[in-house]
Amino acid sequence: MTKKVIIIGAVGGGATTASQLRKLDETMEIIVLERTDHLSYGACGMPYYLGDVIKDRESLFAATPESLQTKKGLDVRMKHEALKIDRDHKTLHIRNHSTNEDYKETYDALVLATGASSILPDIPGLEQIPAFHLRTVADMDRMKQYLTTEKPTSCAIIGGGYIGVEMAENLSGLGMNVAVVERSPQLIHIIDPEAAEIVQKHLEENRVDVFLDDGLQEVAGPDQLKLDSGKIIQADCLLLAVGIKPNNSLAEQAGLSLGESGESRRMNSCKPTTLPSTVSGTPSSPSISSITPLSRCPSHGPPIVRLMSSRDISQGIPCHSTGCSERPSRKFLISTSLPQV
Repeated sequence: MTKKVIIIGAVGGGATTASQLRKLDETMEIIVLERTDHLSYGACGMPYYLGDVIKDRESLFAATPESLQTKKGLDVRMKHEALKIDRDHKTLHIRNHSTNEDYKETYDALVLATGASSILPDIPGLEQIPAFHLRTVADMDRMKQYLTTEKPTSCAIIGGGYIGVEMAENLSGLGMNVAVVERSPQLIHIIDPEAAEIVQKHLEENRVDVFLDDGLQEVAGPDQLKLDSGKIIQADCLLLAVGIKPNNSLAEQAGLSLGESGESRRMNSCKPTTLPSTVSGTPSSPSISSITPLSRCPSHGPPIVRLMSSRDISQGIPCHSTGCSERPSRKFLISTSLPQV
């Protein structure tokens, strides 16, 4: 009997999972749900599109719904949002935002690739200044329009992680005066201090002001930012790059165990463990509900996702994954920023 898999999310993890499943099983019915208008895009390229290093916006997209349907036989449904998981009946409640209609879809296996959202801190006076965050294509388009039409000359970036540093590089390349404010004692806190010093030196050599062990206390005026240290910096606009939080409402509603940061997978010494209430149904027990979440090992730092083997899903056998000390098969390492479809 043909196995039916529903994948929730169609950016890096979801699109790549669908592609791998199709390679392993040409007959499997694969449905991919994406609640936005965009899928399978290279989020890592967005800062460089904003900095005019990447000229062609469409080059950020690795695939379209039509190409995935034609080349891989995937049923890709854009602007379709998963609302609820009924594990007892192996049914997914879905809303088609194009028609505002709700419907149900049964599944044999379910993959959660719902990604994350930007953390938006509550900063007094934030409404006084154009403020942006960068997580989705819509976020990118909004900031690109502002940069093109308003032509700001300065920007303050709150957060000195990967996005903050890459945006500082690109906005500086546009000739803007840029300041990076980071609460930690170094930039990109997950790398060694020696490497962080090199990054900081490079930014400062390119006219970027770096404020460490500091944070944004309030927006004191249309172009005045007051830091925790009492320093005042000027900026025409603001980019909030303080981190992300997992989109885990579906996983929480379904009763999946959550990690310390809210990801829908409990980690055990950096080794993904099978959820006690969730297993992959074997051929001899097809009635067992199967939900396969994507997860990442926090000690790895960069957004790398460990995926329970696509072959496990296609064959319906229990899922396993290698530990951090082992070198997993390349096809089971998925970058959240570089979709491979």
